[in-house]
Amino acid sequence: MFQYTESLCVICRIPFTETPTRPKTKMTDKGLDSLAVYSDWKGDTELQELLFSKPEVVMVHDDCRKAYTNKRRFEQASRSSSAADEKESAPTKTLRSSVTFDWKTNCFFCGKSATKDSRYRESKNTVSVETLEIKTYLLRECGNRIDPWTLEVKGRLNTCNDLVAA
Repeated sequence: MFQYTESLCVICRIPFTETPTRPKTKMTDKGLDSLAVYSDWKGDTELQELLFSKPEVVMVHDDCRKAYTNKRRFEQASRSSSAADEKESAPTKTLRSSVTFDWKTNCFFCGKSATKDSRYRESKNTVSVETLEIKTYLLRECGNRIDPWTLEVKGRLNTCNDLVAA
């Protein structure tokens, strides 16, 4: 706990100077009650302990008191901190649009590289899509199965407008 004297502001704990820009104010009982409430809300245990000891005179800078007991500012600060906590705790989702897929070089079933020998129409391991109906057929088959792999294939197929051209 800090050592309180009447020459210090209880909120900012800075000594008073006789300047008209930062006037000091003697707190009334109502003002002390407000300070106690806000110190509890803000978790300021040093100020709570000081107010609990019931000093005869409590002096504050007028601007410190206004800023400390401003309900609107307090609500904004608590909203922004709770929003930041939610952002940190929420798992990030990966969107299909964030994953780039190269239709020219990768297999749309497994996602791995599927290089094709340009001298042959079909190589041993790869087959080109040559009909428009294959997309609707594959999407229908993906609808019959529900597992992570089919969701991945269905996602890839839904991002392609023209499967034959791709």
